[in-house]
Amino acid sequence: MDLILWRHAEANELVEPARRTEQTVQALGREYELRTELAPDASVEKLLTLAGWPDARLPVLLVGHQPTLGQTLANA
Repeated sequence: MDLILWRHAEANELVEPARRTEQTVQALGREYELRTELAPDASVEKLLTLAGWPDARLPVLLVGHQPTLGQTLANA
């Protein structure tokens, strides 16, 4: 499977990281799904399970936060 990890754009003091993540994914102009299970404190295991790693048949794009994305990359 193709697993694409995309860190959201920098959030300034007036924009919460979760909102910045949604704004980042909206730039794709495609349908997306928000998952509360992938909040900034989500575990790597939960993230990979929700992504269907490594058995998903279609590419999966996860837009999220550090350090979770970096930890996910290290474990995938």
